[in-house]
Amino acid sequence: MKNRLPLMLRVIAAIALTAAASGCNNNGVGTPQTGNLHGRVALFDENGIIQSDFSNVTVRAEGTGYSATSDANGDWVIRGLPSGTYMITYNKAGFIADTMAGYPFVGGGDAYIWLQRPKAYIRMDAMPSFTIPSISVSPMDSALAVTLQFTPTSQTTYKRFATLGISMDSPANANSARMPYIQNVVAPPGSLSYQATIELWRLKFLLQPGTRYYMVAYPANTTLTMLLNPLSVTDQYNPTNVTPTSSEVSFVMPQVP
Repeated sequence: MKNRLPLMLRVIAAIALTAAASGCNNNGVGTPQTGNLHGRVALFDENGIIQSDFSNVTVRAEGTGYSATSDANGDWVIRGLPSGTYMITYNKAGFIADTMAGYPFVGGGDAYIWLQRPKAYIRMDAMPSFTIPSISVSPMDSALAVTLQFTPTSQTTYKRFATLGISMDSPANANSARMPYIQNVVAPPGSLSYQATIELWRLKFLLQPGTRYYMVAYPANTTLTMLLNPLSVTDQYNPTNVTPTSSEVSFVMPQVP
């Protein structure tokens, strides 16, 4: 028994080390597993026309030093990424930035963002080529009349899209949960000025009569218009690099007839 004790201690120590190593991999203790995150991106112009070259989109796992750049086919790979939950961002000059929040990545191999679905990709659209330097709001009997001024451009073939947001706070912010109403506007091609209306019945359950609110307008495009849920507080309009109107306007919510 005296001679076997050291051997038994060595066996116990080896088992303990193996369990500790296993715990590091499976329980997130110590160094996490790493792997490769794959994805695909496609580029469109502001009118929804797909482009032929999808290269040079920078994809980052925010909060880390890990990133990748897309090739001409739109494919990208972030290599050696540790396991974790990440905000994945997509950026390219001249295009509206995109974000995928809370993406759970498990290392130890290869993971694919949507690539298990045929022809699936993250879509990025070109920045709107026009601006909206000013807007005005005039209460009517049964609606709010909103007049938008567009800057002139040579683009006269396609419609112009804008997104209006009504906020409880100033400055208004289309990404804020305190913006209870958002509406899309589609103006004729080449418009320099356009008047949109918001029927008061759409606002009666969202805004309080006699309360002051703030409105802002963002240049938009076909994709932002299609994705938007006008009645959702957690809207999908996320123009992190799109500039709204140069100034917001305020109005007092009228009584709903």
